[in-house]
Amino acid sequence: MKQIFIILFILVTNTIIGFTVTDDEIINQVMVLSNITGADDLLEELENLIGQLVNDPNDYYSNIGFNFTSCMTYLCYFRGTTISTLAMCIPLVSGTIGDTGTLKGKLAQRLKTEVTNYFFNQAYWDWEHYTSTGNPYVYPANYRKDIAWNHGQRVGPHWEKMYALWCYGYYTGDWTTIQNNWSFIRDRYNQGYKTPDNNQKSCIISYRPCDSTNCYIMSTYRNATNDLCNGLIGYVRMADRFNDSTRTQARTEAKSALADVLNRVNVSWNSAEWGDWAPGYNLSPEIGRWINDNTTARNNAQTRLDEAANAGALKGHWWCGFMNNFGKNSSNYTEDMWGVPNLSHELFLGRAWMLQETASSLRQVKPWHVIMGSVPEYRDMLYLRSLIALISRHATITWVNVN
Repeated sequence: MKQIFIILFILVTNTIIGFTVTDDEIINQVMVLSNITGADDLLEELENLIGQLVNDPNDYYSNIGFNFTSCMTYLCYFRGTTISTLAMCIPLVSGTIGDTGTLKGKLAQRLKTEVTNYFFNQAYWDWEHYTSTGNPYVYPANYRKDIAWNHGQRVGPHWEKMYALWCYGYYTGDWTTIQNNWSFIRDRYNQGYKTPDNNQKSCIISYRPCDSTNCYIMSTYRNATNDLCNGLIGYVRMADRFNDSTRTQARTEAKSALADVLNRVNVSWNSAEWGDWAPGYNLSPEIGRWINDNTTARNNAQTRLDEAANAGALKGHWWCGFMNNFGKNSSNYTEDMWGVPNLSHELFLGRAWMLQETASSLRQVKPWHVIMGSVPEYRDMLYLRSLIALISRHATITWVNVN
């Protein structure tokens, strides 16, 4: 009788405590929000920001992610980050996708223009840059700055675009555009660097700021593990939908990337990865769920997030890194100059989607949107993704099979 009791206890304990989400479930399932309560102000804010974005006639795509000021402040988002973030907004704004007179319809149409113009162009996968003319450099209104913003190598932004393509198809329902360009998409999958080692310390962005006397190159190296994982997950979902022959291999690669993600959580915010908390960079709900379900990874995330929150340079204001730049100039990020790249949002997404903290606690540390420079806040993709994450903590979350 005692043995039976022990066996039953183990079974019950495993059911409640030891249950883990499988890597197949992470690949196959998407977060769906329902019963959103206590978030009317956040939904109204999101509605207002998206409304300004889709109705701004001057907000052309070539500089949707650019910010520049006299003190060399940059807000740079690759197109994949922009599209995946905006696509996640579609279920949260009013209207219907088929009616371009509504906000939901306007946003879907805008994303279709972006995807059609840029995502099926080889040049923007090999060497992405933001320009309306096709020239290698962008000349902002500030005549003292000449910024070349781009990435080489088939890592990081290469894979974020793949995840963005799935987000576009899923949230807009426009699978026809994806299917009509499937050969192109499959070729980009085949060309991408797929092993985690190839996505460590990769130079994925550089820019050339100039003043009145000289120009110089600033390059940023990032851990692009999240981008690789997101991209492979997005590709598998599309390949499954179209029953493509690459789907089995891609799923194996996605599982390898997911396993690697768990080993990359235990890093400091002030690491060699140019001062940002890499596990939170382009964090998706899927990766957050994966880390939350793994006890070791979740505990490591808790330790590292608390470490950042109590660090001398960040304590009491880690969520106020309003510049969220891409480079760093000093180890303690005095006055945020050239520092805190995306950091406040990376840490916030970690708390929202890795630790799954309560909405009430997250509201107290809601990151600031951009308040400096020439870019209006509705172009701040980092802020929009943090806003989505906060809204999700006010909701009932269901994980639904995508196909």
